[in-house]
Amino acid sequence: MTKFERELKEKELKEIEVFKRFPDLIPYVPENYGEKHKKMLLVWESYYDSWDLLKDKSVEDWYKDADTPKLWELYPSKAGRHWNFKCKINKDGCDKNGGTFLNPERVLEKFEKEDPYNYCAGYNYFLRPALKATTLKNTEKDNEEAFKAFQEIVKVIKPDMIAFLSKKAYKSFTKCCKNTHFDEKIDIQSFVHPASAWWYRKSGKSKDTGEERFEKFIKKW
Repeated sequence: MTKFERELKEKELKEIEVFKRFPDLIPYVPENYGEKHKKMLLVWESYYDSWDLLKDKSVEDWYKDADTPKLWELYPSKAGRHWNFKCKINKDGCDKNGGTFLNPERVLEKFEKEDPYNYCAGYNYFLRPALKATTLKNTEKDNEEAFKAFQEIVKVIKPDMIAFLSKKAYKSFTKCCKNTHFDEKIDIQSFVHPASAWWYRKSGKSKDTGEERFEKFIKKW
């Protein structure tokens, strides 16, 4: 992907309605997306409001209140970087110490040793942050807004493969996907959250760990 193509896609993503309010939440599409490998979109779960600035915002306020985006300006500049997904998935990112990103990266490195995240697009599915490190209690409005944006994202970056690294996000996606014409040619699979204990525990009929299931999927990359 050329620099021009990448910038064009970023511009298109920012034109999606919800991202006009929250441009920091757009997917990260790296320069090598689609080069050497199939176009893969990795989907995590949600962002966190680690400073409790949004705790008094209702679900409706988050998506409609004109003052909501301005709250982000109150974040310390270093802490505020976590709103940008590029800083999560980039090799020099600020959020690469935990299993959330390191565990999938270790699998990807078996197939692309040099900075594998530079070949995958990355995104958090839900568009309303959870308070601190709690799990988002997603509502129908959250599900609706996430799916609506996701449809548009897929149209722009055209992935061949989508890996949901969150069962909660995948469940929300499949619920909204019913009776829609979502692109059936895309290879979509869900996995346990990489930071959960089940990433290394065997379960299900296959008796594979989450990590092993993810590696089987990545073999098609």
